[in-house]
Amino acid sequence: SDLHNRLAFILAGRSAEKLVFGEYSAGAENDLMQATRLARKMVSNWGMSERIGPLACQTSNEHPFLGRDVYEQRDFSEHTAQVVDEEVGRILSAAAERADVLLEENRQKLDTLSEELIAREMLDDSEVESVIGPSTPRRSTLQTDAT
Repeated sequence: SDLHNRLAFILAGRSAEKLVFGEYSAGAENDLMQATRLARKMVSNWGMSERIGPLACQTSNEHPFLGRDVYEQRDFSEHTAQVVDEEVGRILSAAAERADVLLEENRQKLDTLSEELIAREMLDDSEVESVIGPSTPRRSTLQTDAT
């Protein structure tokens, strides 16, 4: 799906660090937060987990009468919260693995693009395309199923 592709994209910088330098740095902190937030919404808000199904599992930190953060309020069990965490972890691991595989398969393009960025400092879309070739957009599952 488009959201799974987006997660792989978000985590690709972290994957590239590991591929090129052999380790992760603290530079991926914001990417990890963004990816985790998206994966949690996929599971908790949008019902995109087979294990959870069409159950909304959102939490609220706002007290209904005081109007400020006091405690975490949730309308689901501790077991469900654990399953949500497991599903978020599973989705993120799959996205990271996908980013790893795509970068490994395209290592030459990654290296060439890195060299160009070092030389020029900045590249626009057409310059990136001239270095690594045009992207080939994939049809989403919904489009494929509808035809």
